[in-house]
Amino acid sequence: MNAAPAKKLYKAVAGYMGSSGSASEASFQECTNSPMQDNGYDCGLYVTATARTICNWHANHKNADMNDLWFSAVKEQVTSSAVASMRGEILALIRDLMARH
Repeated sequence: MNAAPAKKLYKAVAGYMGSSGSASEASFQECTNSPMQDNGYDCGLYVTATARTICNWHANHKNADMNDLWFSAVKEQVTSSAVASMRGEILALIRDLMARH
């Protein structure tokens, strides 16, 4: 459903992946069974939760076998309860920023 926009995003950021000054070895990987919201309003939270999980996976698996990608971490960690918790985190951040200004 989102393959074309995902590939466009990949092309836009692929050159920034990898070590500084080296060519990127990042390849487009499609995860066909990623978690999705079951309502019409949590899409952005699911995207944010997925991005957080992928970033955390990469931070903790710097030397991991690249065949063991982050797909399983996303399936395990991006749940409706995790997204609900993230909604609370984001709301708290917004309220904190509002209080500072």
